Amino acid sequence: MRLRIVLLTFLIPFLPQAANAATIEILGDYPLIYNASIGNYDAVQRIINRGAKINKLHPDGTTALVEAAKGGHADVITLLLKHNAWTEYKDVDGKSALLYAAERGHTKAVYELIKGRADIEAYDKQGLTPLIVATRNNHDDVIKLLIGAGVDPNRADFAGIRPLEWAERGRAEDIIELLRAAGAQ
Repeated sequence: MRLRIVLLTFLIPFLPQAANAATIEILGDYPLIYNASIGNYDAVQRIINRGAKINKLHPDGTTALVEAAKGGHADVITLLLKHNAWTEYKDVDGKSALLYAAERGHTKAVYELIKGRADIEAYDKQGLTPLIVATRNNHDDVIKLLIGAGVDPNRADFAGIRPLEWAERGRAEDIIELLRAAGAQ
């Protein structure tokens, strides 16, 4: 009986809860990261003005910039970049802020990160680049931004699959045309 109580006590934090409650639980002790994750620009500004460390890492391996990119909070990204947030930081999955923004189709966030000199060729542990993830998820506006920034349209992932092949697999004709116009083979 005592073992059951101990197990239940251990498991309660992992039971499904509302997304905001889970986010607060995980990021609550890191107000800059938490407020960046929910796009609270004013709170992020106040926290920065109080001397917060812009690039402070959360124990799960995330930063304020990565969390803002995941949520597509372009205004928060701009603010963090203004205060020298690391654009090249990669989390435990090897993903950068730009890769998350591209993967999720956050066009304005991608634009701000490119403007902030994020590496457009950065790749994760599988060799997936921002162009590849944008292609796989049919985010044509993000693809246009990346092509305009000079991304290599023929850079393959670690399995040897190029962006054009990903577009062909997804039968995304408009993206196939975009990539071919950019020199993809």
